[in-house]
Amino acid sequence: MINSTTFKVYNKTTGTVTLTGTLGNLWSPATGNAGDPIVLYDKPARSLVAGAIWYLSR
Repeated sequence: MINSTTFKVYNKTTGTVTLTGTLGNLWSPATGNAGDPIVLYDKPARSLVAGAIWYLSR
């Protein structure tokens, strides 16, 4: 479970921060910061893939 955890994305060449945010800011529209994040590295594409499993409480 992730709750209000921030992350940063860095420029590989310069090392400068290009983005700071929370998991909920990755989606449109922005969501709350609860759920189970999944981040995988795609070797052929040389990139990260992020997703999250969300649930609704009743």
